[in-house]
Amino acid sequence: MDFRLPWSELDPRRRPPLDVEDARKPALAALRRKPGRTSSGRDLAERELRFLLWSHLGAWSSGWSDPTSAGGPNRIWKGADSVADDDDATAHRVISALEDWQGWLVQLADAFEPIAGATKELDEVDAVARAASDVLALVLERTGGQGDWARTFATATSWCVQACGRANEDLTELIATAIGDRFERGAAPSAELAQEVVEELALEVAVRERAPFCEDALETWWQVRASAPWGSPSPPDYRPTEGDAHRLFIRTHDRPRSGVRADAMTRALVRARWGAKQKLKLDLGLLKEWLELALMNSDFAVRKNDCFSEDKGERYGRPKDLEKRLAQALADATNEATPPISRAARVYMDLSVLCPFTVGNARIARLTFDHVLARDGLGLHDATPVFTVRRWAHDKGEPWRFQKVLAACVGPGVT
Repeated sequence: MDFRLPWSELDPRRRPPLDVEDARKPALAALRRKPGRTSSGRDLAERELRFLLWSHLGAWSSGWSDPTSAGGPNRIWKGADSVADDDDATAHRVISALEDWQGWLVQLADAFEPIAGATKELDEVDAVARAASDVLALVLERTGGQGDWARTFATATSWCVQACGRANEDLTELIATAIGDRFERGAAPSAELAQEVVEELALEVAVRERAPFCEDALETWWQVRASAPWGSPSPPDYRPTEGDAHRLFIRTHDRPRSGVRADAMTRALVRARWGAKQKLKLDLGLLKEWLELALMNSDFAVRKNDCFSEDKGERYGRPKDLEKRLAQALADATNEATPPISRAARVYMDLSVLCPFTVGNARIARLTFDHVLARDGLGLHDATPVFTVRRWAHDKGEPWRFQKVLAACVGPGVT
């Protein structure tokens, strides 16, 4: 599952080490669900393994099933052929593949640190060229130049550029476009070709389109919103969630910052879900009630000035009709003419851009998003791909990409 997570969510130094026994239980559960060992049965068993491990361990683990034979980084897993007749043997192989994936992330983290130090004083072109050159050597060593190894190179280079502080967003697609089809599948490039591609790639990344600092991203979003294809259907394998992913996100992301903040956010989340079950009218008053719980005070108001995204990448103006637009966004969020996944994606983006309050806007966006899903009995398999990935308000393709992510992350479950 490719969620284009930022390196900060994959960096093994920022999360606990892999618990082998914690992974064995969902692996065996997945195999029991798909006992057939015909060719199609192995494919189904592998799909169930990927899904349950991702749901149980988190999106960071999804690379365990990307084999080097296809150009991926995993040297243990060979695809559906790795599903054996014996469940214990397959589970052992899955654990080994997870450990191999964890080892690759550790190898990258160890490599990124000196690259960041060595490129600190360089301009962006030279810094990206150095990063790409070093990452290329790592990827070729890891994959042996097999399959579509350039895909892994694009992903790892994007992570390295982020680790070096040269980007806040995912650059995989931009890097893949810069590479084009000049790298032959299943073959390592010559030194001359590699250097040529690395230099061109560095230029493309350095001169990439920047967020429109001088334009109003809120007004741009309102135009994107009006023309976006809202209406992503439920995926065919629309599966029940295995746990409460938003509560888990609070424990793993909010609690390390502040236990008090995490407890307050949990109380607000419970209240938002209660409102969903009661089908309360979603309006400004309800948002204020949740935010007061999340902040543990009422020291906030509807904003009166322009504001900026956390990374200063976008400016959101203060339109005269801010409250009117907020009311429209909230009304649209409960309009059942649009599928719940699309409504949840849209209202999350709406509130992230409208930034209706003087404080707590990221939290109110999460609470409202969860409330909209809960109204339809839905929850998240994993909140990380939703709440940690940078989403640009001025990007016309963002609404569709976000809906595709939610199609994989959402299912009937704990609310």
